[in-house]
Amino acid sequence: MSRRSGQKGQVVKKGRMWHVRYYVDVPGQDKRPRPSVPIGPCTGKSKLTRPEAERKGAEIIASLGVNTAEHLERAMNLRPVVTFGQRVEWCRKYHKAWTDGKPGPIRTMESQLTKHILPRFGSLPLDAVDETAVQEFVADLKRATFEMKKPNGDYIKTYKLSRKTILNIVGVVKLVLGKKVWMTWDLDLGRPENPKQRYFTEEQLKQIIESSEGQYRILFELLAGTVMRI
Repeated sequence: MSRRSGQKGQVVKKGRMWHVRYYVDVPGQDKRPRPSVPIGPCTGKSKLTRPEAERKGAEIIASLGVNTAEHLERAMNLRPVVTFGQRVEWCRKYHKAWTDGKPGPIRTMESQLTKHILPRFGSLPLDAVDETAVQEFVADLKRATFEMKKPNGDYIKTYKLSRKTILNIVGVVKLVLGKKVWMTWDLDLGRPENPKQRYFTEEQLKQIIESSEGQYRILFELLAGTVMRI
């Protein structure tokens, strides 16, 4: 397997990010697809060196299981194997989240599929997208830095995904796989951040009270002095 052309993957630069490209054996196809998966930034404070990117790319390929003899045997098997990407196409036609869903949520799901999910899992057999593979996917999403661009392609800034966004992305993966597959999973998405309680400073309270009139001034003075809720 290690001598098969391109099977180890190739690390390349795409804009401000490192990507790893690799070949995947797909049942019934002579030509192997070559997906590209983001690894991490190649510029900025948190940039990865090429050796670091190559090590990370090798870890991603190993986690996907596309470089194993078992994967090749499945691909050469005469029995049809449904890939994750094929399951997505089925969902687009028949799953109620797409057929009965509102345009906004459908656009969000399609964006997450195109940018994050299908590049990672699209060419893999459904049974390869298990709890371990998704947990590693979550960890990579938490570490990754992404680019925000204008419609004309001009660079705006880099950003990291929030825990809520990653949770939504995993939700789409689960939607495609079906509850029977993931109902026993115990994914670790990390602890949610504790939002800081908003409050008015003493100076802001003074300005609010002094700019109010009549009964509202009395009400605001009462609330500020007693810390009562409205």
